[in-house]
Amino acid sequence: RSIFINWSSKERKKIFSKVLSLMKLTDVARLLTYNLPTLSEVKNGTVKPFGYVYLSLYSLLDLKPNLMDLKISSRNYSFVKVLSPSISPELMGLFHSDGMLKKNKNKGINCFFCNQNKELIKRFKDLVKSSFDCRFLEFEDKRDKTYYIHPPSVVGRVLINRFGEKKGIFLPSLLSNSEIPSYIRGLFDGDGSIYFHKSKSGKIPRIQISMQNKYFAEKISLLLSLIGIYSRVQFENSKGNNWWNVDIARKESVLRFINKVDSAHPKKKKSCRFI
Repeated sequence: RSIFINWSSKERKKIFSKVLSLMKLTDVARLLTYNLPTLSEVKNGTVKPFGYVYLSLYSLLDLKPNLMDLKISSRNYSFVKVLSPSISPELMGLFHSDGMLKKNKNKGINCFFCNQNKELIKRFKDLVKSSFDCRFLEFEDKRDKTYYIHPPSVVGRVLINRFGEKKGIFLPSLLSNSEIPSYIRGLFDGDGSIYFHKSKSGKIPRIQISMQNKYFAEKISLLLSLIGIYSRVQFENSKGNNWWNVDIARKESVLRFINKVDSAHPKKKKSCRFI
């Protein structure tokens, strides 16, 4: 109930004309379990409808709105146009690595991504823009050269509805097997590394994805196994800081990771090409 639809006056009048030819406004409010005075304001065009109200009105007429025509917003904010009904799992992988995506106590949204690599910031922006026509707030923290990019809060609300909040735990059931590589790519680009160890036979590559939550690390290891990549979860401690690594060391699994997951991060992509 926090995503609003910016519909045209023509569409509003057309939908309410058809609905009210079937039942009274009081009956509509009762069916939608919605406040009658507010629904009256929606009818008159003084209040934007919540997404569920908008879709429910269409459902009462046994109609389906064109999702590509939707313009959405949070209350009193400029609208965002939906460009695609799908959202790249890679975007959520980036959020789960170096991003923030959760609701505040005051029901607002914290939604941003940060990284010191400007090309990865651009990648994040392109992924958002592939699904939403919107503007961003961008700035650089001069202290550590970290770039921050904030999409509109309504985009964050849509992402939370699709993938859930970032709380350190991710459930694999939300992804199909075909979506796993894309999600892992985003996670790896934000929190992953490629190492090379010297041996008698040459340099041996090793891939790691680090995170602070053990349960989350175990779920990522499970996701990797579903696409044929073997990994282990290892605990690590340094200077009082604890974290867990999803470690990919077997050569065949490293090669499968590169072929299936790859990277959009310029330095990590270059390392992948070196193997």
